[in-house]
Amino acid sequence: MDNLTTTSKADVETYVNTSVGISNRTSPMRQSYLIPWNNPYNVITQQTSNNILFVLQCVIFPIITLFGSTGNIMSLVILIQKKLRNSTGVILIAITFADLCFLITNMTRKSSCLISMIDEYAEEIYTATIFGPLFFVITSFSRVSAWLVVLVSIERVIAVTFPLKIKVWVSKQRMVMAVIVIYILTFVFLSPIAFQYKVGSMFSQRTNTTSYFISTSEFYSSYEDILTVHNEILGTVLFRYLPVFLTMLFNLIIIINLQRRSLRRKAMTSSKTDNKSEDKITRMLLIISAVCLICTTPGSLLLLVSRFVDGFEFFGKYHNIFVVFSDLSLLLSMINSSVNFIIYMVCNKQFSEAYTTIFCRCRSLSTMRKHKPTMTDTSKGTTITTVGSTSTNEKIPSIVPDETVSCDEISKDHIKCSQTTEDS
Repeated sequence: MDNLTTTSKADVETYVNTSVGISNRTSPMRQSYLIPWNNPYNVITQQTSNNILFVLQCVIFPIITLFGSTGNIMSLVILIQKKLRNSTGVILIAITFADLCFLITNMTRKSSCLISMIDEYAEEIYTATIFGPLFFVITSFSRVSAWLVVLVSIERVIAVTFPLKIKVWVSKQRMVMAVIVIYILTFVFLSPIAFQYKVGSMFSQRTNTTSYFISTSEFYSSYEDILTVHNEILGTVLFRYLPVFLTMLFNLIIIINLQRRSLRRKAMTSSKTDNKSEDKITRMLLIISAVCLICTTPGSLLLLVSRFVDGFEFFGKYHNIFVVFSDLSLLLSMINSSVNFIIYMVCNKQFSEAYTTIFCRCRSLSTMRKHKPTMTDTSKGTTITTVGSTSTNEKIPSIVPDETVSCDEISKDHIKCSQTTEDS
């Protein structure tokens, strides 16, 4: 669903108006990505599309990647703490890791926008070379994250529906195995994506230069029918629509059970603290699932529309508007991978306390090192000198000239202090 970018648009437009270019555009998966950028059917112009993509890829994407990566790294540091490594924590660690890898690899591919500002020819080669492997990795981590949200929804359904069985049915070891299975099956199933593309080239006699672009590989040409079913049917249903449907279903069950539990609790004179704590965790995970649904549903709808609207695809006559919507749906996916840290901080007291303990204490210790007191022995007692941010232990001037405070220890619980004047 992500858009591809190219340069040498004049050569592209010349090529697609030939019989070879037209024949390439008639197959379900074209042999190259050479397309009619300025055909009259486009809803928006090529220049408008390029301007929107520039703002998204060169400005907004880097900002979100920096913010989201920082938040995910901090989340990993906190979640691996021993008191947070329970069955739910295992899934959250897996989701955070997948989100972090998605953001980094996606920005690595989208950095072609920044490279083009320096050298357009280098951007052509860079985009064509890295697209196949990175598209596979980006897609895999995105789909892993979607299925991990389904897993955490299942875990919460068991917690609110069978609270007495949760510790028996859902253990940390079983969650670790479930996470590993999701990672392995997703990457194995989507692995053919990495081999469907190669670097293509086209020599222009008019400019005496070679343009590089993304082309489908011989592997795809040999198994086109099988890979079409794999990509457009199995891959779409299993890793797009099914996770969205299951997440919505399980969240509905969770909401109904939470409402029933709330009504039962109001009817009772007292309630258990453990149940309240579980409800808070459930609500936090419910918010994570809801954000995931909101951010991933537009991409699924975009894919659905492209199946029914002729020409609404990257190689179609509505290319310019398609690539804009494609990057907007990618923007929502990046937001989904970036905001979980904020949800943890707002909704989970244990997480926020761990954050304060780890990061705020580090900052306070750094401040204390800059302003720690030093003890200097004197014949009368102990002289306390406060050292600021200076590199040497120089004496801080007193309000009263040539005076210090001398303290003689009387007992462990009492210190007698008296002012003395130093001899000149």
